[in-house]
Amino acid sequence: MTMFRHGAALLLLMLCGCAGSLLAPPRPVVLYRLEGAATTPPIPQIAIEQRQSVHLTIGFASEIDGDRLLTVRGRRAMYLKSARWISPVPDLFRKGIEQAFARRAPLVMLYPVRPPANFGYRFELRIDHFEAVYADVATADAPPIVRLDGEARLLRRDGTEPLAVWALAAHARAKENSVGAIVEAFGVAADRCFDETADKTAGLIAGALRENGPAR
Repeated sequence: MTMFRHGAALLLLMLCGCAGSLLAPPRPVVLYRLEGAATTPPIPQIAIEQRQSVHLTIGFASEIDGDRLLTVRGRRAMYLKSARWISPVPDLFRKGIEQAFARRAPLVMLYPVRPPANFGYRFELRIDHFEAVYADVATADAPPIVRLDGEARLLRRDGTEPLAVWALAAHARAKENSVGAIVEAFGVAADRCFDETADKTAGLIAGALRENGPAR
């Protein structure tokens, strides 16, 4: 009888423990911003009539067209647990591009939605990879490298005459294998892409203006 009571008490404790773990609140999801890395001092604004209106469109691969952070190891892909972007990546990416152009390319005025009737250029971005890549070794615990790859196309307004097509590529290694460090590497890679894209696009448009005058 005594053994039965001890066994029942032990079983009750085990059940209570299981119930406690099942009923415990889930680990909270931490939201992260994409922007936040070092910025370039603002460039003086130029006259509005000198600025070139550019219709911006950005397309994302389906696996990164959301608010989750993708990681890859070999053939395996998974999303970071308990970590999300504060908004879908396309929204954050578009905001980052606009901020970079405002800082570094005052000649260009981007219009992601409803460009003016007399806009001069189309700027098309396609992002194929935005992910944290681990070494393809089962035991490796080294920090991943964040990979941002895609393509940029700058075209005349009618879309039939591409001025330039180039690859987007920006990588950044996380300082350690932790969520915070990985998120920071995402931000570094994105900022590099934003700044390089703004610089190259502004240079191309300035060159086209010197050669051909404003787009018609």
